[in-house]
Amino acid sequence: MELGDVIEKTLNSLQNRLDDSGILKQVQRSKGIVVDMEFTFNESATSDQIQAFEEENGWYVPKDY
Repeated sequence: MELGDVIEKTLNSLQNRLDDSGILKQVQRSKGIVVDMEFTFNESATSDQIQAFEEENGWYVPKDY
């Protein structure tokens, strides 16, 4: 499985588990601690935004993503 596939599947799984108020119930953290988490999913970044981020930070998104 490619890294981009893992990232996409992880994000899709998290998004599908949100309730109507944006709360993801019972996320397991380190040492087995279970907590409720809140996530906000924004619109996808454009290619130009991704390129600008990479240039500014020196961090690169995998090409297959």
